[in-house]
Amino acid sequence: HVREAKSMAARLVQREEELERLLKEATDKEDASRKEAREAGERLEHLQGEMQKEVSDAEGQIQAEAQRLEAHREALSMAEQQTKDLTAELEALRTETAALLRECEAADV
Repeated sequence: HVREAKSMAARLVQREEELERLLKEATDKEDASRKEAREAGERLEHLQGEMQKEVSDAEGQIQAEAQRLEAHREALSMAEQQTKDLTAELEALRTETAALLRECEAADV
């Protein structure tokens, strides 16, 4: 039973490390999406100013930037949700791992 618990704890630690890696990737994606969304928003504002000077030329560019901004916002929203989900799963695994490690220590004593 102890060997099985230790094996399970080892697998949980491995899964925890994998989740931490995935969480970092999700956070990096979230940061990149946030940056891209901010830059796209800045570009959009700039293009709106230019549109007053050159309405016909700027309209197509504004629409494209708005679509890119929306895509980045959607990506950001998905990355934020993935971050929440991974954080919750990681916390649950940490709790389970700690309980198993305590069980192993108690069994070894």
